[in-house]
Amino acid sequence: ALTQVLARYAGYVRSYEIDTRFKGVYEEFLNQENIEIVFEDFLKVNLEDLMTLKDKYEKVILVANLPYYITTQIIEKVLTESKVIDEIVVMVQKEVALKYTSDYKSPLMYMIEDMGKIEYMFTVSQNVFIPAPHVDSAILKITVEREFNLNLYKVLNTAFKQRRKTIYNNLKQEYANALDVLNECQIDGIIFQDFGVLQICNEKGYSFEKIYDPETLNTNHLTLSVLKEQGIDGAFLAREIPLKEKQMIGQNCKLKTMVQVHGVEYMAYSKRKLLSNYKEYTHLDFNVDKEAQIEIKANGVEDHCHIYEDQYGTHITSTNQMCALDVLNQFNDFDYLYIDGQYINETDLLEITHLYIQAIEAIKNQTYNKESIELMQLLYRLTPNVHYYHSFLFDSTVYKISDVRKREENERS
Repeated sequence: ALTQVLARYAGYVRSYEIDTRFKGVYEEFLNQENIEIVFEDFLKVNLEDLMTLKDKYEKVILVANLPYYITTQIIEKVLTESKVIDEIVVMVQKEVALKYTSDYKSPLMYMIEDMGKIEYMFTVSQNVFIPAPHVDSAILKITVEREFNLNLYKVLNTAFKQRRKTIYNNLKQEYANALDVLNECQIDGIIFQDFGVLQICNEKGYSFEKIYDPETLNTNHLTLSVLKEQGIDGAFLAREIPLKEKQMIGQNCKLKTMVQVHGVEYMAYSKRKLLSNYKEYTHLDFNVDKEAQIEIKANGVEDHCHIYEDQYGTHITSTNQMCALDVLNQFNDFDYLYIDGQYINETDLLEITHLYIQAIEAIKNQTYNKESIELMQLLYRLTPNVHYYHSFLFDSTVYKISDVRKREENERS
């Protein structure tokens, strides 16, 4: 009956039935051009076969009345295996629906939250069925807005398995496995924030370099010298401090130091899906990923910022790109120079890296003062639409006074 009703409104209905005893009945009563009956266990079906539907129809929706014992399996299969299903509308036991839309957490619930949203639509009374079951049912709707994240799925399953262990211990093992692979690849080093990563590296005795990058905290050599005793090999110096202070750290620090010399700079980060929330509030429809090239501008500030959203949350970076190519001879106190490749295509990134290598060679050969001008001209020709600046390298304060005054004037008005 459900298949017949759906066929009235849909351009095409594919129905899965595990019980072949109903084959004759279906062929007699569901003999319509836009209905296809597949006699197969849905849990064993290859959902990649649905890819062809995406080109023909505006939406692909899964509709089902799910038995309690396979509800989770069905939903998980669709989310992890299908790239074409836009919505899942299912009837389940009411207690299951209430559980799924409460604060209950499981790998499946976190996956749904990451990929889209789940809604409790309405209750279906047991009295509308013949014979009547012992419990009420409910309709759940899952809207899929983003593709399945395999890495998140692995981490969640690791975190929630072996219930007697803590989530930290499970995640620690997942990190350890990844670090084992990196060590086998004989990498030179890693940049990390989580001290749990450092603990694993120390326990395993890995020899690759461990560069600590807590974003804004590496601002003095005394703190970094203490960190060296904990097994850290290097530190990514905070972008917000001026070059002179960075040089002092580089000259006095017992650790190796890394500084950014090129590319966009991180301004802010939130675990919340801010752009998706904004879309929902305003009812606007737009892409939120990095390729969408969305920009925002704070009141009273001239510069714009990039903003994008991924499975980890919302990221805000500068639109202007830091460039130290013309002052690179002042970076001799540092061990590593970092180029941020975001918003730079692969070809340009290789060319830009080559320009910095040429600058380093020119410094060694004492020809930098002359060659740096030529290198900057090459950079401008390569990226004519990029606005370069020195960021905080020569600022005495983190916040520009002009921006602060503009913001104050705006607040007064």
